[in-house]
Amino acid sequence: MAYRAKILVIDDDEAHRSAMVVMLEDEEYAVDEAENGESALQMLERHSYDLIITDFKMHKIDGMELLKMINDRDPLQKVIMVTGYGSIEHAVEAIHNGALNYIPKPVDPKKLKQAIEKALTDVKAAPARTVTRGRSPAVKSTRYDQIIGQSRAVKQNLKKIQEIADIDVPVLITGESGTGKELVARAIHQSSTRAANGFIAVNTGAIARDLILSELFGHEKGSFTGAVEQKKGKFEEANGGTLFLDEISTMAPEVQVALLRVLENR
Repeated sequence: MAYRAKILVIDDDEAHRSAMVVMLEDEEYAVDEAENGESALQMLERHSYDLIITDFKMHKIDGMELLKMINDRDPLQKVIMVTGYGSIEHAVEAIHNGALNYIPKPVDPKKLKQAIEKALTDVKAAPARTVTRGRSPAVKSTRYDQIIGQSRAVKQNLKKIQEIADIDVPVLITGESGTGKELVARAIHQSSTRAANGFIAVNTGAIARDLILSELFGHEKGSFTGAVEQKKGKFEEANGGTLFLDEISTMAPEVQVALLRVLENR
């Protein structure tokens, strides 16, 4: 039997809430509903959800405050916010506080379905996490087996990895030596559509300055003294997969410029 993603809908407007529940159930999701933030928090103590959809404007605990509380409780929880009081400032604040998307009312069913499908792309591989009363849910995913920890910082990084993996753009990973930048890069790769292709790691700081361009971009036979045969560069070798460049700050300025041009025109 196929897994039915579990969604919690939170809205103090009964008509809007009921309409959304019917729409989601028609899409064969397993849906629970809460009429306000207090009820939602009580339900989250007892159940886990693959996705939460919450209204912004609610009595007592509004959607933004609720979003912060949910994120404090479980930084990996996926949340979509809907609102009839939309603004760019609210959208930015919602995304900053952990929302995956911010959708204005009246809700376009097609856009909402697309946002839900995008949020739930990995649910079949990792359905809703088990909740232990009074504690944050344990983070379990075979994609992140080498990243171990239960701290808020680790959970926030895992959530960011999930978000980045869905986007096909260059990623800058910063951190002191030994903090696990390559582990993060591998986790992003394994969670992305490029996972079936290669992951190539290059320590640019260990390559001689006069060889780095050839190593990254390759060369043709006879293009310079000693080029006795054609050589593929790391960019070409990693085509369709992921190229992780470590210690890029140690590269010569002219090499960094060449790298920037490649990234800008990819």
